[in-house]
Amino acid sequence: MWAVLSALYPAKTNKNNVYSYSKYSGVLNLEGLSFPLRVKVIPKFEKLNPNIAVNVLYWDVDDSDRQQRSEFTIEYMSPEREREKQINLLLLQDDV
Repeated sequence: MWAVLSALYPAKTNKNNVYSYSKYSGVLNLEGLSFPLRVKVIPKFEKLNPNIAVNVLYWDVDDSDRQQRSEFTIEYMSPEREREKQINLLLLQDDV
């Protein structure tokens, strides 16, 4: 929720402080969602918020061969590419 709000309403100062985005917390429809939100639940978030599309990337390190390769990999790409707001998130950890 905070990452989406920070993309929708960029703070001029204290960008890392949740307080900078708390005044917008009622803007999103989060009915029935629990946080932290799992990637597999993003389609439900998008259904609840029809003007927002969310894409999720992660940094993939493949060291299975002799030379290590790193690259961004798409974890989730929204099928709702025509939506007004496009939010790109970086996944730092996911247990599932």
